[in-house]
Amino acid sequence: MSDKRSSQLIGYGITVVIASVAMVGILTATAALALTDTDDLARIQQVKANRCTVQLAFEDFAVQSDGYYPTSNTDVTMHGQTVKDLCPDVDGDGAGDWPTNPFTGLETVFSWGADPCTHGDLGSKPATAACYRIKGCGMGGNLILYELANCGPRRPARQME
Repeated sequence: MSDKRSSQLIGYGITVVIASVAMVGILTATAALALTDTDDLARIQQVKANRCTVQLAFEDFAVQSDGYYPTSNTDVTMHGQTVKDLCPDVDGDGAGDWPTNPFTGLETVFSWGADPCTHGDLGSKPATAACYRIKGCGMGGNLILYELANCGPRRPARQME
């Protein structure tokens, strides 16, 4: 009788071990998915921070250009600086750089007069001397909500000298 009881206990112990291993596997898979989601959210937050960096450069450009915003990457302030020059120097070469794209690790691509279409990139649509709307692109080419904009009162047309 004691041999039968002993084999029942062993069978019960094996069942508990199998159930425990299965639960650990499920918890590990769930944690891995949660960490992946956290990484993606962190990248999206970095794109939002990059938008703020570029917005500061746009406003700095306007301060140095009698209130006019840049409309292309070749527009310069009275001191000869582009909006990119007014961004922080990321690579240490002494010149301003577009922020680093958190998805690629490369310099962010900035689109003028168009919405960004690749994850991590930025753009301004419209990009006029009186108005900008800076947008960022998240995962899968989807625009991130809540653009940064300054489309205040119309300024007089810029006079050519």
